[in-house]
Amino acid sequence: MSRERARGGRLILGVGLGYSRQEFEAFGEQGDLKIRAEKLDEGLTVLTSLWSGESFSYSGKHYQVRDVSFLPKPVQSPRIPIWACGAWSEKRAPFRRAARWDAVVAIAPPSENRAIIPEEVKALNAYIQQHRVVRTPFDIVVILWSQGGQTQKEIQETAAYAEAGATWWLEDLSTERFSSLEKVRERLRKGPPCF
Repeated sequence: MSRERARGGRLILGVGLGYSRQEFEAFGEQGDLKIRAEKLDEGLTVLTSLWSGESFSYSGKHYQVRDVSFLPKPVQSPRIPIWACGAWSEKRAPFRRAARWDAVVAIAPPSENRAIIPEEVKALNAYIQQHRVVRTPFDIVVILWSQGGQTQKEIQETAAYAEAGATWWLEDLSTERFSSLEKVRERLRKGPPCF
């Protein structure tokens, strides 16, 4: 039995272009954002077709696949949910991409070194709804910091994000925030903000 089947099919695939051109080029990969976007879109077409479990062929600009079957077929139907990450800025292509899938992980531009704010969540939600071609459920995911303990301030803050359209609050447990695993555990013991 596959691990996914053992979990009952609770898998989510997060995708995005990445931020640093240098990170890609250091490993001999394409650094250009436009080409990485083309490859991501083609790759998602290939992957979701493979998830059907049927024999599949594809000939694109970046990828070619000949008569391949990918088994076992994922448990989730119609497929594993895809969450596409995007930084809310003047560039809207990541949000048009996300609108084709199941969720957006919405962040502020990394160069601005701040969290996305509820007004931006509301604007990107409206933008995505204009570009949705299917009427299946769609999630808006934010990655934020809270102290835990469900204080009045945190209850108000999470309510503002929920009212803007956010459906998931992922607590940032990054090394920029925490210096040790014990600090992460301390934060986790305090529990989630009220969302």
